[in-house]
Amino acid sequence: MGDLLTVKELESKLKMSRSTIYRLRKNEGMPYYEIGGKILFDLEDVTKWLKENKQKQST
Repeated sequence: MGDLLTVKELESKLKMSRSTIYRLRKNEGMPYYEIGGKILFDLEDVTKWLKENKQKQST
């Protein structure tokens, strides 16, 4: 596991809106951690998930 990012930090890294991140997490299964009531993301896990999810949709 790499460094954990907040939603705001992930927004900046991925150039993706907050609402899209929350939708992907809630409806599509984007990996996340909930620690002490905070939602955190591992950039490496999310990047891998996005690549795998894109491949599934394009086939």
